Amino acid sequence: ELKKKNQVLYLLPEVALTAQLTRRLRSIFKDDLHVFNYRSTNSEKITIWNKLISNQPIVILGTRSSIFLPFKSLQLLIVDEEHDVSYKQQDPNPRYNARDVAVYMSRYFESNILLGTATPSFESYQNALQKKYALVTLNTRYSQIELPDIEMVDMKKSYKRGVVKGIFSKRVLEEIENTILENRQIIIFQNRRGFHTTVNCQLCDWISGCPNCDVTLTYHKYSEKLHCHQCGHISKVPKKCPACSNIILKQTGYGTERIQEELKNIYPDFVIKRLDADTTKQKKSYENIIFDFGARKIDILVGTQMVTKGLDFNHVGLVAVLQGDRILHFPDFRAVEYCYQMLTQVAGRAGRKHKKGKVLIQSFSPEHPVYSYIQQNDYAALFRNEIRQRIQFQYPPIIRLIRFEIRHTKTGSLGNAVRVFLKERSSFLASHCLGPATPQPSKIRSYYRRNFLIKVPKNPNTIRTLKSELVELRDEIRRTKGLSNTRVIIEVDPTM
Repeated sequence: ELKKKNQVLYLLPEVALTAQLTRRLRSIFKDDLHVFNYRSTNSEKITIWNKLISNQPIVILGTRSSIFLPFKSLQLLIVDEEHDVSYKQQDPNPRYNARDVAVYMSRYFESNILLGTATPSFESYQNALQKKYALVTLNTRYSQIELPDIEMVDMKKSYKRGVVKGIFSKRVLEEIENTILENRQIIIFQNRRGFHTTVNCQLCDWISGCPNCDVTLTYHKYSEKLHCHQCGHISKVPKKCPACSNIILKQTGYGTERIQEELKNIYPDFVIKRLDADTTKQKKSYENIIFDFGARKIDILVGTQMVTKGLDFNHVGLVAVLQGDRILHFPDFRAVEYCYQMLTQVAGRAGRKHKKGKVLIQSFSPEHPVYSYIQQNDYAALFRNEIRQRIQFQYPPIIRLIRFEIRHTKTGSLGNAVRVFLKERSSFLASHCLGPATPQPSKIRSYYRRNFLIKVPKNPNTIRTLKSELVELRDEIRRTKGLSNTRVIIEVDPTM
């Protein structure tokens, strides 16, 4: 397309993937490659903008917001890791999915689009089965390297037998030592940052909670403070229980920070680094960690979902997942789909070059069917099983969803707004509507929340009718006396 003087957009789900891919693409495209994301300088953004509006050939490597750049001759779009929920803008408006916008843009420019992933979203896979998309399947890895062996570690049995050291099973520690002896590297995956997930009182059951959100505060050892991962609130660790004055407070749960410390205590001679939102706040910090790991200056890399997405390292022999069940407990109909995607993606970091890798998943429910699908790398079987339930209970990709969320700082006013919605909605909307329900967390940034979920048949006329009615209901709530400060969010195709 560059030879034809056209423009190309290569979308990534988040900034974390940019550094490694930039080096590889720049070796091919040289000065025609430009990177666009929130870390780009104003000078870099101006250069990109001027090249686009003057219709110069260019390759943009960018995150979701780059889909709105002023392209003139966009003839190829590549959406890497198309399944990733990071493509969805959650908050604030506009709440769009960059993957879906890219599909629309390809039709607008009459251009080609490639959606790439090893674990497709159900929506995209359904479109492929219905021949809306062409489906190309790669059945072998690059250089014919075998997929890693995936082994389940039953934590219930491990605790009963006493073969657990801290948060690690004996089996995981054995494989860590074997992998280091083979002169290979290790990735430890835990999708929770911080040191302890809660601080609580053993006498009165008080739990460290955020004053602005209905979530517990996480203890971070680097700051020695309690942090809210929703609103950013920070507070000191109390010396005694605020409820009963008990001076003995217990810290429970674990995140990446604690995992790193425990590993350092067990293996003081290993180089152990952490890759999460706390260690990548500076512009170059992420790139430095990835470069050091690629250069084999790090033995063990402990990380959140940042380590699951598209990273390519030559010498990773072991991936250990410490809480395989965590995402399965989310109150979401997509929980199994997300679990398969996340664990399959992180498993894919092992044994990418030279030699077969190994993956260990610690779990309290290793008999769950999703783990057998992961071990067998059988996405099609997962889809067939899950789609039957989606059809039975009418969830995407069978239908569309719209979430109507009402927020208010006062619970009484929130209840009044909910009653207005229930009273004013049509019988047609009521027949398609579930709720009101209290989401988790029920309070964010001092706003209490209630949700309605509207199941919409895939009929353009029905969708237009329901959208119009929801907008009118939103305006009616705001017009009601005492409810002018109510926040109403209408989100089409919501994710978790």
